[in-house]
Amino acid sequence: MDDLIESYGDLGSRLVFISDGATWIRNWVEDAFPSAISILDYFHAVAHLCEFADSYFTEKKAKRRWEENQKKLLLESKVRQVVKNIAKLAPENKLAKNLIAYYKANMHRMDYKEYKQMGCGIIGSGAIESAHRTVVQKRMKQSGQR
Repeated sequence: MDDLIESYGDLGSRLVFISDGATWIRNWVEDAFPSAISILDYFHAVAHLCEFADSYFTEKKAKRRWEENQKKLLLESKVRQVVKNIAKLAPENKLAKNLIAYYKANMHRMDYKEYKQMGCGIIGSGAIESAHRTVVQKRMKQSGQR
């Protein structure tokens, strides 16, 4: 992958990676392309948030209201506030602790307000994952394909 990307020349900060927060991907991007922009996929960040909320809240309206507030804060790049809100809500909850650790490890990759305003404007990998599913997987699973 490095050779393919490097074949385009020095892209600097025009090179953007969007990933799910896997440590090995984050480390590879930071080591191989230190001037690239690395974004934690917004939808993965929200999925982890919702998983915690599902386990914590018993009332659906309260859960939905809390989730929407946290999502807005994430889109405004207020990750520290979201971390504080989670810690205040459930200081001893294991999923809360895991979520806080996940957000802290990726905080520098969660400036969604800035990412939406810059040229690419993309904060999620959904379009790429959909293209992979429809173009690559579907096509290669047809009769006679290898």
